[in-house]
Amino acid sequence: MTIRTTAATALLAALAITATTAFAGPAAQVEPRYFAVQLSSAPTIEAQEFIIKVTDKERLDATLQAMNGKGDAPRSVLGKVVRGRESYNSHWNFHLAPDSIGFFDFAITGCQWPANYVEDNIENLNSFLPDNTLCLTGSRVVREVIR
Repeated sequence: MTIRTTAATALLAALAITATTAFAGPAAQVEPRYFAVQLSSAPTIEAQEFIIKVTDKERLDATLQAMNGKGDAPRSVLGKVVRGRESYNSHWNFHLAPDSIGFFDFAITGCQWPANYVEDNIENLNSFLPDNTLCLTGSRVVREVIR
């Protein structure tokens, strides 16, 4: 039983690590593009979307694949939480760092929190979110936002 649990934990950790480290090396910068992410839970009807900013080619390609459902590309969004509103994501008191955006299908339990929980507990972020990395389980990139 312990071996099976340990193996399952190791597999989930490897999957999450693969998703977050898929963008190693210098990134080719592109004009910033913005994408609406539909959340599985949100505080109000007006804030059912979370907007992410993408600034490099690899992340842009991954975002477009996730949005278009190409192949077996991971589709749920993850990234490092940064406190403070951004004009492109004004419904929320935090945003995801553009250089940390990634995608996953499975993630370690510790990074999976609803966006509204993070919003409500932003002052205690370090106590529940390891390395400030948030895995928005069940989220989907649904459209590009033209600014």
